[in-house]
Amino acid sequence: MTGAWANVDGWIGPARAARVSPLDAGFLYGEAVYENLRTYGHVPFLFARHLVRLRRSAEFLGIPLAVSDAEITTRLRATQEATGITGEHSLRVILTAGPHGGEPSLIILVRPLPPLPVDPEREGVGVFRSDWIRAAPGGLPADVKSTNLLGARLAVREAEAAGAHEAVIRGSGGDLTEGATSNLFLVDDGVVLTPPLEEGLLPGITRALVLEVLRELEIPFEETPLGPGWLTTADEAFLTSSSREVLPVTWSVASGEPRQAIGDGKPGPLTLRALAGYRRAVARLLPESLPAP
Repeated sequence: MTGAWANVDGWIGPARAARVSPLDAGFLYGEAVYENLRTYGHVPFLFARHLVRLRRSAEFLGIPLAVSDAEITTRLRATQEATGITGEHSLRVILTAGPHGGEPSLIILVRPLPPLPVDPEREGVGVFRSDWIRAAPGGLPADVKSTNLLGARLAVREAEAAGAHEAVIRGSGGDLTEGATSNLFLVDDGVVLTPPLEEGLLPGITRALVLEVLRELEIPFEETPLGPGWLTTADEAFLTSSSREVLPVTWSVASGEPRQAIGDGKPGPLTLRALAGYRRAVARLLPESLPAP
């Protein structure tokens, strides 16, 4: 994370100088949870919602989080100020289980928000159709946002090797579920489609907001299983995440196959309406993004 600063249980400094015990269960076993978000005007967007999910994930793993929302917010803001970053921030809040018999650690990372790879109003990105899955039956529930991300990391490596921006991964039954670091939406015959949470995908906070926006715009949508062939036949496609907002997808590729355009290879009209509506929602919701004092 270039230019990143860290707050480790109150200590603030450049991330490269931060220290976490090698005996921390988060390091040894991935026994940690996290949240990613971004700022607008240096305000952490929907931070209160992210803290709700962080606490829910921590509770599932049995990691106590005794720090109040107000104190977490104070630490986050202090870290932002210490960085001196003038542009927008990319934020990550991590709660690790700590060493056996020790205390959990709350780590906050702040870095410059990476620019989008394209102008989403004019261009789209490519995705790689991967065979990796995030959640398997009987495994860790998909709604627990843990740092166990090896499968997603391997899928992203595949995408990068293919020249794509993101990897699209599948559920245990073979259906498309989500991006490795995003949620997935397709458009077919004027209807926006996205996999249901029951397919084993992360219930993204941005995903939920986009569904609110679609409802407000009276754009028809369905949460429905998407077979592996849907991505190649869709009229439009887009990814959602905190940092990407609504990012058009205009081509896809799989191992050993040529690139295939999605629709006419340009950002589609419903995608652009969703993007504009999302940005209006950001302006409306930003004042209530921080948790109540």
